[in-house]
This record gives sequence, structure tokens and C-alpha cells, in this order.
Amino acid sequence: MAIAGPALLGAGSLALPFAANALLQRLRLRRVLPVVRRAFLVLDPLFNEHLASYRGSDAQFAAELVTAALADGQLSREETAFAVAEILRRWSPVVAAGKTVQSLPEQSPERRLYGAVADMVSHGGFSANGLSQALQAAKQVLR
Repeated sequence: MAIAGPALLGAGSLALPFAANALLQRLRLRRVLPVVRRAFLVLDPLFNEHLASYRGSDAQFAAELVTAALADGQLSREETAFAVAEILRRWSPVVAAGKTVQSLPEQSPERRLYGAVADMVSHGGFSANGLSQALQAAKQVLR
């Protein structure tokens, strides 16, 4: 019985960092969720229509560009990177099936952003445009 106390204390001290990490992840996800939802409005039709012709770096570039443009300074660099990772991890072709650019309202910011990102990726993506340069162009489209 004397051994059980230290063993339980050791197990508890090991579990505490995992629980704290899970709580921090959940809080971070709650903060980025509005941007993630808007990003999926653009990325679902974009990936649905163009993913077959995209390389992995193109998909990454598109997700980073859309997320950063929609965040518009509301998220830190780390939060934006976390949002992009969540988007790429959670994107599902089944959920995106049938979503096209026509499903976006005609003059919506999301539709304009869709066009700008599709155009940038088709003209070389990240290799032709640095992310910061592409982000400036995308923000102009959103205005």
C-alpha cells in the first residue's frame, strides 16, 4: 500500500501536462474557429474543383493565404499556423463534395478571395508569389 501512493502521485503528475495541453488546444481552437469556418467557405469549392491539379505545396499555400487574408490581423502568426494545420487536417472531400464557386454569393468577399487564390495558385503559387506578397494582393481583393 505504501508503494501505491507515490505511484498514483507520479501518474497524476504525468497526466497533468497532457490535460493542460488538451485544454490549451481547445482554447486555441475556440479562438481560431470563426476564421476556420470562413476559410472552409472558400477552400471547399477551391479544393473540390482544383485539388486534382494542385501539388501539396499549392494546397498548403492556398490554405495559408485564405486563412491569413480572412484573419486580417485578428490572429497571431502562431494562431494562424494552428488554424491552417487544423484546416488541412480536417478538410474532407466528402463534406466538400458538390460545393462549387457558384455556391458562394456573387459579390461576397469569399467569392472574390476564391478567384484571387485560384488565380495565384494557377500562376505558380508560393514559388511565384511570396506569402506576404500574395497576402497583400488578396487583401486588396477583399476591400
